[in-house]
Amino acid sequence: DQVPDLEDYNRQAYLRIVRALKDLTRLSPGQTGSNTQGVLILGEAGTGKTHLLMRVARNLAETNHILFIRKPNNEDAVAQHIWANVVSSLARTIPAKTSVRSQLDDLLAHVFSRVLIPEFEQDIRDDKDADQKRRWVARLQEDPYNLFNMLGEGERRQDNMDRIRKRTLKYLQFTHPDVDQTIARVLITYCFVVREDRKRVLLTWLAGQDVDETEAKDLGLPPSWVTLNETSGDASTQQQREDQALRAIRTVGILSTYYQPLILAFDQLEGLRDQPRLTHKWGDAVREIFTMAPNFLVITCIFPSLWETWFSPTLDQSVSERIAQQVVTLD
Repeated sequence: DQVPDLEDYNRQAYLRIVRALKDLTRLSPGQTGSNTQGVLILGEAGTGKTHLLMRVARNLAETNHILFIRKPNNEDAVAQHIWANVVSSLARTIPAKTSVRSQLDDLLAHVFSRVLIPEFEQDIRDDKDADQKRRWVARLQEDPYNLFNMLGEGERRQDNMDRIRKRTLKYLQFTHPDVDQTIARVLITYCFVVREDRKRVLLTWLAGQDVDETEAKDLGLPPSWVTLNETSGDASTQQQREDQALRAIRTVGILSTYYQPLILAFDQLEGLRDQPRLTHKWGDAVREIFTMAPNFLVITCIFPSLWETWFSPTLDQSVSERIAQQVVTLD
């Protein structure tokens, strides 16, 4: 949303976030080591914590896509809650863009270009449609999103989409075995699908919800995230969903190394006060993200008194130290 802003207001805090993102961008593309960093924003009510995140979204989301995470409510599904919010944010359009491209479209366009440009350049060296391939390389280098305008129409478009999807998945499988192939395939399919009803089904599945068997088959999906059998209990089924959610978050982090770091923003966490089990579960999920998912800047906004009296003493030290790797206190 467009909101009034004043550049000097919380300027130093904003610049700290910008510097933290630049530190992350020094990594080489495709690097998957754990480089995720945390910034803790402390501020009393009315000092501008949420406003600061809005400025970050407006100014930085064109390159550093921002993922807003609300407070979880189910202590047994915290990772799935975080992932569902990630999916919702990725599906939103980029605030600074006048086009309708979503954050996910923009992110995956860079991954596609990373895979396709070397192949086109090899074709140029082999003199296979060299002039056309030079034009394609130039357009992708100008803006990777141009890919979606280069696919053609009808059957040609479908063939090109299938070819790009297969090439990209094969590349990811060989280069990054930690990428979940099913999650990656559905993310890629979402970018290519035009019909809104199909996009809704894909988003529903990505968020971890079961979908209708007929719709799933039409899109080449399993109806459910989880595999059930006679011995599957509620606890084991839910743990499958949590593990899959963490793999999905790691997958998006790896994909983002081909573009720019992602901003994972936790705000309005006051409701976790006096809920020790939910707080611990939230902390455990965040620690897993720090440990296994690359290329995130995790921003956590909390009241100073709440951090001192609840989060810091309640969370495991390994969690609180990572969340507060950098601390910014708003005036």
